[in-house]
Order: sequence, then structure tokens, then C-alpha cells
Amino acid sequence: MKNSKILENTEEGIYKGLKEIIQKPYRNKEFSSNYNNLNRLKRYNRFYRRIKMRISVLTPTYNRGKLLNRLYYSLVKNLKFGIEIEWLIMDDGSTDETENIVKEFKEASNLEIKYYKQNNQGKMAAINNLVEHVTGQYMIDCDSDDYFADNSF
Repeated sequence: MKNSKILENTEEGIYKGLKEIIQKPYRNKEFSSNYNNLNRLKRYNRFYRRIKMRISVLTPTYNRGKLLNRLYYSLVKNLKFGIEIEWLIMDDGSTDETENIVKEFKEASNLEIKYYKQNNQGKMAAINNLVEHVTGQYMIDCDSDDYFADNSF
């Protein structure tokens, strides 16, 4: 009996309750069961709203277009249910192929990527200029030569 209580409060248990609501027709005899399923549905909605978040990743870069590949793939791996990631890249006056590489990333993925370019002003100025464009609830700075481990978010 304890295991069923634990399952009921997990995401899997709540999902199971949602399936029961859809599959079972309403009958007076099952009022208490449907009432419990309705409560599960309400808990599921609260749970979903709680975990849904948007993270903004700020990346200043200068002539490091080839290194962005590793960071891009780490962000794609970290896309999960309920988490939206936007990647803001500030090109600080690069002379390499950074802009073309970012265009390829935009075309190849459903990750939201915003690319900005400025004259060479330094890393901190690039980050400060990116902060103006942030739309996420949380933001994190990640240099162009770094990457995120799996399940970071």
C-alpha cells in the first residue's frame, strides 16, 4: 500500500491518474474514484507549472566559432520536458566564421538561438549588452570554450 501512495505522488502516478480520467466513463458508483483523479489532475497542473522554466544562456565570444560546437551540443542534450533554453550569443567583433557557424546551428535545431554582434568592447561589455535581451527566468553565463554536462538543468 505504501508503494501505491508513493507512485501516486510522482509524475508517473499523476500521469496514470490522467489516463484513468480519460478511459473511465463517469458513473455515480465511481464518484469517489473520479474525485480522486480530479485531485490528481489538479496536482499535475500545479506540478507542471512549477517545473516549467526558461533558462537564458549568455555566451560572449571572440574568434572562437569552432569551439561553440561543443557548447551547442551540450545545450541540445539538456533540452527536457518543461524546460526552455534560449542561447544568446554576443560576437565581440570576431573575424572568423562565427556568424556562419551560428546560422548553421539556428537552421539545424529547435533550440532558440539569438545572435548579436558588436565592435570589440571586451567580455564584460558583451555580457552586459546580452542581459538587455534576456527573456528567461534564470540566466547563466557560459564562455564559448565551456560546455554543460548532461542533466545540468
